[in-house]
Amino acid sequence: MAYEDQERKLDAALRELTDALSGIISSAQIERGKGMTSLAQNRMALATEASNIVRSGESILSITDGLRQSLLLHDYRDIAAQMTRRRATILEASQDDEHMNTTIEKLQRVLKRIEEGNNG
Repeated sequence: MAYEDQERKLDAALRELTDALSGIISSAQIERGKGMTSLAQNRMALATEASNIVRSGESILSITDGLRQSLLLHDYRDIAAQMTRRRATILEASQDDEHMNTTIEKLQRVLKRIEEGNNG
């Protein structure tokens, strides 16, 4: 998921959370002469806004968890890439060592033949 998508979702969740809190605050204002029906409606509105707050909070937690996992995965990819480069460097050095050992062995054989030719 792209960071822009997650940012949009996070903005929407925060907006919903803010709207729900504003709704609770406006419902909490005391007005004289409210009837029982009005109080029941306010109670229902408060329950709805509280539910929206919980849902927004869960959404925010989910988005931040996704971002955290994405960052960890990105770090893992960087570490894996570094390890791959290091292995390639070690393999290259090992191949260079093998090439040098082969060259040394060839030189030793040539020197041995030269010595045998001089002694013989």
